[in-house]
Amino acid sequence: MYTYDFDKLNQLFSSLIEQHVNELALPWIKEKAEVAQGRDSFNKFPLAFAMVTRKVKNEPLNISGEIMAEISSVIPKLSISHWSVRRLVRVWLVMQINASDKDQYTKQIKSLFSNADMNELATLYASLPILAYAEYWREQCAEGIRSNIGYVLDAVIMDNPYPAEYLDEEAWNQLVLKAFFTEKDISRIVGLKERVNEKLVKALQDYADERSSAGREINPKLWEIVNLMPQ
Repeated sequence: MYTYDFDKLNQLFSSLIEQHVNELALPWIKEKAEVAQGRDSFNKFPLAFAMVTRKVKNEPLNISGEIMAEISSVIPKLSISHWSVRRLVRVWLVMQINASDKDQYTKQIKSLFSNADMNELATLYASLPILAYAEYWREQCAEGIRSNIGYVLDAVIMDNPYPAEYLDEEAWNQLVLKAFFTEKDISRIVGLKERVNEKLVKALQDYADERSSAGREINPKLWEIVNLMPQ
């Protein structure tokens, strides 16, 4: 089901939540985790997922380099340094969803994607590398690339190891081009150097030519990527 040590990451996230969440919210979070784990009561989970906004402040995580290294040892290149406490709580709650039945699990996760608001949707895309049945979510990831919501695009494109690991070449190239089109922080695209390819380089060169003809600035990161490809 999982491609990583679920128990270890689950414990790391749980410990971080206990450090960041107040004593009033913590029992509520644990109660909703139990809701996620039960099939019969899952219909109550989407409301709990939404209500995290009322229970947890949208504050930045205070996370040590040591903990970051531990997280990366479980899922290589996963960074949560830009996550909020609220996002961490939501991702951890999603982790508690019972994944023993693939059809039931994927149906439940897809329903969350379908009914999420902007912030919830961004959290779900950030959680892609953490979901069970990782290969199943390729199409969902590709759909995220097509989003016009900046906050959602950030979650798909930046600090997310899932796209580089699972997207095919065409979808991957679309992600990189979309990052340039929307002026994202290119340095935060995980796996960019490893997945440079001829079609991507050609598309980036064409994009640079268009911007040059229009007298527009070209992100210097573009040439760094182009130069990775042997001439």
